[in-house]
Amino acid sequence: MARRIAVGVLEQRLGMSERRACALVALARSSCRYHRQAADRGGLRERLRVLAHARTRFGYRRLQVLLRPEGFRVNHKCVYRLYRQEGLVVRRKLRKRVARPTRLARNRIQNRLRQTEASRPSSPLNYQRKKVSRAGFEPATLCLKGRCSAA
Repeated sequence: MARRIAVGVLEQRLGMSERRACALVALARSSCRYHRQAADRGGLRERLRVLAHARTRFGYRRLQVLLRPEGFRVNHKCVYRLYRQEGLVVRRKLRKRVARPTRLARNRIQNRLRQTEASRPSSPLNYQRKKVSRAGFEPATLCLKGRCSAA
């Protein structure tokens, strides 16, 4: 850019030809004459913004694939640049909040488990030890739902 300006100054102030000025500054004449044509990307920007808000989990690459059938002939680099300039980002998934049981609910669950455990005949909760021994001479008895036996 600075060389192009220098060529312009040499041409206007010193009356030098373009060919001589470009040779002095070491700039190709084609580069000196080149004028960048900025493409109007307003429609593309708008469509990109609309698609990004409609598809919040899509990144710039998937949005570029969606733009192709609509007639936008752009590569992924251009879409990425516009995506960043518009401040678009992929929205993260929110974690599902799992309801934690309250203390009361937890106690209810534990009590229900105990009840189902106690209903099994082989459960250790069904055994009640009765010590009937006097001074260690008589054996202890086990009672299982009313039926007692010597242990």
